[in-house]
Amino acid sequence: MKWRLLTIVAMFAMIAGLTVRGGVAAQDLPTDSATPDFSELDGIQDAVARNYEGDISALYSTDLSSGATPDFSSVGTFSIISLIIRFEDDDKASDAFDQVNETITQQVSGESETFGDLEEVDVDDFGDNTSAQAGSFDAAGVTTSVFFLTTQEDEFVYYTAVVSFADADSARSTAVDFTNTVKDRDAGDGEVELHEDGTSSGGLFNKFPDASDEVLTGVTPSADVQLYPEPES
Repeated sequence: MKWRLLTIVAMFAMIAGLTVRGGVAAQDLPTDSATPDFSELDGIQDAVARNYEGDISALYSTDLSSGATPDFSSVGTFSIISLIIRFEDDDKASDAFDQVNETITQQVSGESETFGDLEEVDVDDFGDNTSAQAGSFDAAGVTTSVFFLTTQEDEFVYYTAVVSFADADSARSTAVDFTNTVKDRDAGDGEVELHEDGTSSGGLFNKFPDASDEVLTGVTPSADVQLYPEPES
């Protein structure tokens, strides 16, 4: 049964790759061209992303040889991937919302073999420029919930992806609460600084909650990506 656990972990590493792509990593995270071409977004100022991971160490300690089954529900949220794009002003962000949302939605929907059929859902917590998709699927015998949320407020476009071993309502509430937290935090004024734990501070990175924030509920920051402008090598 060990292959089952490794297969699930590898699958969700792939999910993180789907949603944090298209730029150059602030840390050593591989990227390609799956997200919007940021240079083509009119009025864009900067764009960053962060991945948060749940603690699955207890799953590896399960004695599979005895026939025991890892309790995936105990993990709760497996991963949160968050993207922030800042524009010159509200109008530029509003104009770009459809383009950003369409590109991301097409990418996620194109992975139907992984996620199954996603359902468009209404979310009342945000403004008119909001789109959300929810779904659940079976990964190596484990039922998993996903929730994808894109919204625009002021000069920012926010995207949150939640992968959870809990139920669909939990995945939804996690995405909503997390996105509201990111929206309410202020961006920093200083230079971006990279840290040994894989995270960054300064600029838009200051809008991401840190490990001590209650909204993270068992997940910790694992990697940051500066998507636009590309950092100097």
